[in-house]
Amino acid sequence: MAVVCSMVAFGLPLLAMKIGASVFEVGMVGTMGPLCYTAACLFTGRMADRFRPKRMMLLGGVLYGAFYGVIVYA
Repeated sequence: MAVVCSMVAFGLPLLAMKIGASVFEVGMVGTMGPLCYTAACLFTGRMADRFRPKRMMLLGGVLYGAFYGVIVYA
């Protein structure tokens, strides 16, 4: 999972520059990932106490796949 996240974090700004994104937009691409991670930690910490770990890992994997599949169209 860490390898895939690192590849996306490296490749996404390059894709944005290739399609003509401005410097500000490339900066926003790099900022949104950590910002969403920080905001999600507030909620997923409580969810981890309520649900089984296997269910949380399955949900996380499905969401990662869905978001990384759709991010190209953003």
